[in-house]
Amino acid sequence: MKLITYLTLLFLLIILTGCRGNDGANLYITDEDGIQLIPLYKTQINIFNAIDERFDSAEEIIIRELFDPNIELVKDCFGYSDSSYVQAQLQIYRTRMDEIKKADAFFDSINFLALLGRSETSFSKQTGQKATGKFYFSFFERRICNFCGCDLNTMQMDLLVEENQDEDFLNILLPHEINHNAFELAQSDTAMQETILYKAIDEGFANFVSQKLADVSVEEAFGMSESEFQWYTVNEYAIKERVKPILFLTDEELWDPLSVKVPNSFMDGSPGNIGYYVGYRIVEEFVNKSENEEEWKNVYSIPVKQIYEESGW
Repeated sequence: MKLITYLTLLFLLIILTGCRGNDGANLYITDEDGIQLIPLYKTQINIFNAIDERFDSAEEIIIRELFDPNIELVKDCFGYSDSSYVQAQLQIYRTRMDEIKKADAFFDSINFLALLGRSETSFSKQTGQKATGKFYFSFFERRICNFCGCDLNTMQMDLLVEENQDEDFLNILLPHEINHNAFELAQSDTAMQETILYKAIDEGFANFVSQKLADVSVEEAFGMSESEFQWYTVNEYAIKERVKPILFLTDEELWDPLSVKVPNSFMDGSPGNIGYYVGYRIVEEFVNKSENEEEWKNVYSIPVKQIYEESGW
């Protein structure tokens, strides 16, 4: 029995120390100069299995295999210290293993790693854009966000969020997120990047592209019901009147209520995410003014101020 335990432990440690990619994950998917799609959750599962055998070494294993190799993500962006990150991982280990087993089974059932690779390849082929950066896919100790980060190299998706465990939703979400990277890389007007206009077009264009690439309705691209989305169209004039005076401002507190999917945010009765709708409509009107069916692909490189002015919105 001791020999079996020792061999099991040795096998797990070989997995942990021998299969890491450049970022501490057990592998990552990317083509040359493309986005690194990093399934960090597989490393977490391996570590939790190792902790089963050596709980007294849990802190050492977590720091060595997760914290140190991904310090740009977990410390510089998400703000964990080494000790708080260890506690977060142990909280997952102690309280969320049933959720992890269910999530892992789901992502294996849809061949998630292949889906990630296909998403990036399809995006590049259909848009003509090459996105770069790093997307991490992992388990959080609590719901912090669905898919968030600090810059192109620290985007992280929580696979324990229930809505992320839906293949149809993933087919919409992934091109939306990849589009952010491609758009931000292609835009050269850095002076505009902190404005509400830029952020609105960034989000609205991501919805526009995910709608096109996933071949879904505008309501599905926004993650809303028909009645929720109808509120936008009924109230578009009022939205314009409220938003236009602040489009070229850079105050983060002005953007926040425009960017959350919370009912009544920014305007009474709204379904939230008004900023996404504003950006979507600007892009839509800009594209509709052209007879070129491929005009939407020019949105990546045209300055947002020009897009807005030519849209007539």
